[in-house]
Amino acid sequence: MELSKWIYIPQNGEQILFMHVPKTAGTTMRDLLTRHCRQKDIYPSKIHLFTNGNKYLKQPILIANRKDLLEKPVIMGHYNVRLLPHLSSGVKTIIFLREPMARIQSHIKHIISKEPEFKHGNPNAVIEERFEVLCNLQARILGYTKRRPNLKEVLQNLENITFIGLQEKFATSIEKLNQKFGWQLDYQQQRTNASTNNFTKPISNENMERIQKYIEPELAVYRRAEEIFRKY
Repeated sequence: MELSKWIYIPQNGEQILFMHVPKTAGTTMRDLLTRHCRQKDIYPSKIHLFTNGNKYLKQPILIANRKDLLEKPVIMGHYNVRLLPHLSSGVKTIIFLREPMARIQSHIKHIISKEPEFKHGNPNAVIEERFEVLCNLQARILGYTKRRPNLKEVLQNLENITFIGLQEKFATSIEKLNQKFGWQLDYQQQRTNASTNNFTKPISNENMERIQKYIEPELAVYRRAEEIFRKY
């Protein structure tokens, strides 16, 4: 059988959740899964994306109104660990993470490219307006909240993820994922949205220091993710 022809067929009621963290090669991962799964088995299918403006349904809407989608064998989206109680008890989870500062810079570039108010390309303006959105996103998806010091809980949630991939080692991550799940995802391709930053001004030293201090929880998450990844 040709590798590119392999199709994932769910066995024994198994369920997969891919938690798509923005700017971690998640769109490429979603495209891989979409190509190697039957459309009837996944959310979002191509028709789901088309009818919703190429966007995922928000997590609260999914939980409250779309039980049918929550029963799909493969679910992908910008979802966090709080979705897990609404899925199969044996759901397998996949997440890709990225070095936090690199992810933040890529996220800033995305905002600049998509939102007219930031078309001047100054990353410092984005940081001032979207600081909370940009920082600790990966940790938040794993349950982090600044209201209380719950890093220990977040790291335990990370340990419970079935497979952790790294954006910086995307090809190797897919190879390890294939080995762990017995899959044959064809990853010989260019990553979607891979590009370099092109800010009109550099991020100021003040903002760099502010971010580095604030994202200590996320840095801890990423360090542990690297350790786990090396053991696969």
